[in-house]
Amino acid sequence: KKKMTKVLPPNIQAKYKEAFLLFDTNNDGTISKKDVGIIMRGLGKNPTESDLEELLEEVDEDQSGSIDYGEFVLIMSKKTREVETEDEVLEAFRVFDSDGSGFMTPDEFRSVLTSLGETLTDDQVDELLEDAELDENGKINYEEFSKVLMRRS
Repeated sequence: KKKMTKVLPPNIQAKYKEAFLLFDTNNDGTISKKDVGIIMRGLGKNPTESDLEELLEEVDEDQSGSIDYGEFVLIMSKKTREVETEDEVLEAFRVFDSDGSGFMTPDEFRSVLTSLGETLTDDQVDELLEDAELDENGKINYEEFSKVLMRRS
C-alpha cells in the first residue's frame, strides 16, 4: 500500500495528505468511510455512492471500517485512473474524427476500436455498436458513446 505514494507527484501527495489530515480529527491515522466521499468530492472527484462503496470494500483490506492514509491514496489513484481513461478514449476518437464534428460513422468506430490498446474482435465491436445511438445521418456522437463505454468497463 505504501508504494503508491512514491508514484504520485509531490503536489498531489501534499493535497491528499492535507485533506486526509483535515478529517483525521483524533490523529489516529484513519478516517471514516463517510469522510472519504466528502474528501473525494472536495478534490473534484464525483464518485457515485455505489462506486464509493465498491472502492472502499476493495481497499479496506483489514475490514476495519476505517481508512488509513495508504488505503485513501489507493482509492484516490484508482478514481483518477478512471477519469484519465475516459479522456484517453475521447482523445482516441478525436484523432479519428477527420472533420472535427464530434460524430463518426460505425465504420470509423470499428477502425478505432480494433486498433487501440487492447484490440477488440469484430464480435466485441458489434456488441458495443449495438449500444451506440445513431443520429439522423447514421453517425455516432462519440462523447456520448465514450460515456457508455466507461460505464461498461
